[in-house]
Amino acid sequence: MKEGYYDKSFNILLLGIDLIGLSISFFMAFFLRFDVDSGISEEFYMFLLLSSVMWIVISFYKKIYLLSKLRSLGKSSTNLIYVFSVHLLLISLGFVSLKVQDTYIFPRLFIIYFYSISFILLFTIRIIYYFVIIYYYKNQQFNIIKVVIVGSGEVARNLYRGFELEIQKGSSYRIMGYFDDNISDKLPREFALGRIDELKNYCIINKINEIYYTKTLTDENLIKDLTSFTDENFIYLRFVPDFQGFQKSKVMISFLSSVPIIEYTQAPLGGFLNQKIKRNFDILFAVFTIVFIYPFIFPLVALLIKLESKGPILFRQLRPGKGNELFECYKFRTMRINDNTERQASKNDPRITKVGAFLRKTSLDEFPQFINVLQGKMSVVGPRPNLISQLEIYSKEIEKYRFRHFITPGITGWAQVNGFRGETEEISLMKKRVEYDAWYIENWSLSLDLKIIFLTILRLIAGDKRAY
Repeated sequence: MKEGYYDKSFNILLLGIDLIGLSISFFMAFFLRFDVDSGISEEFYMFLLLSSVMWIVISFYKKIYLLSKLRSLGKSSTNLIYVFSVHLLLISLGFVSLKVQDTYIFPRLFIIYFYSISFILLFTIRIIYYFVIIYYYKNQQFNIIKVVIVGSGEVARNLYRGFELEIQKGSSYRIMGYFDDNISDKLPREFALGRIDELKNYCIINKINEIYYTKTLTDENLIKDLTSFTDENFIYLRFVPDFQGFQKSKVMISFLSSVPIIEYTQAPLGGFLNQKIKRNFDILFAVFTIVFIYPFIFPLVALLIKLESKGPILFRQLRPGKGNELFECYKFRTMRINDNTERQASKNDPRITKVGAFLRKTSLDEFPQFINVLQGKMSVVGPRPNLISQLEIYSKEIEKYRFRHFITPGITGWAQVNGFRGETEEISLMKKRVEYDAWYIENWSLSLDLKIIFLTILRLIAGDKRAY
């Protein structure tokens, strides 16, 4: 389904339903925890207001109200879990930063009731959405989008295949055929509707919704004629440029005044606002970890390391960071003192101590890197900082290896949660890691960072066979 065909009021409607669900959950949680006759204090109404505002911001940032995301019950449920997780995290951080004694003003049982009821209620609403949309698609004859293509070359063929895939997924598009003065063998001849000068009459008679232009953009007269025709007859005109030479599935077009610019390098973190969002999140997450987790882990780990082998508690090593700039990366020491620190750890590596093996298995050896995060040398999420020797070797053998240093390296990353962590004994494994890192850089969002953190925690609990 094409999202652009629907007014923003649809998103507002779904948001309104969710906010009503949150309000109902709030009152149910309150009266389950307190007496029915108890009056609701100002602090609780402020909690409801803050919860609603946070829900609006997070849900629209995550874009959970797009129909394409509601058509899949699995995707819809996953998005709901992420939004609730972020919501709970922000509420908790709010309590900490404002020094709110939630055990007194907001009893834990009230918080548990609120999130449990609201999740069940909103999940039920998602199930209703799903069946309503499925019914809609089965009865969508009234919403068919009729499409014709101008041109029959390679671009037209790729577009045609793209439409076929969308139609197989249940899209309401209908490809009526194509027009061209010189028909090629790229598209089936039975779908040829005629010459381009026959296009207008066909579109009017058959009430075509969209025209996709795939020919060269140098024919000014034809383009001017089509733009005038489509404007006057309320038909959408789409231009499909030939981007095959880019060898990339994702490019953007922006405008400098009236001059179109094709943006090949995609890096959302190149924007000032996105940089600030990620940096502030990193600081909050690192401070939270250092204040509430370090006091329990650091002394115990330090003692165990000292008891087993001689040497410092922390291992410091220069690693290439953003822009290949070297920085001192911190880890808990997991090996005996040796002169071969530029060699990757391998399975059953004799250099690794017993305590070190445990730290690596649980990823606790990475905890000191939250100090690197506060320094601004690392991020919570990003491409893992590899060895200097790896930079020298792989940058010559793997395309885009240097591109992974376009942003600040991370404690965990997209490649790691997809199974590419630890030793890279084969170059194919490093290529896959670079592929995942490049995808992350080009598709970054705060919600993606939260997803990676969530998956990292799950992997720590379940265990990772490549953690050694």
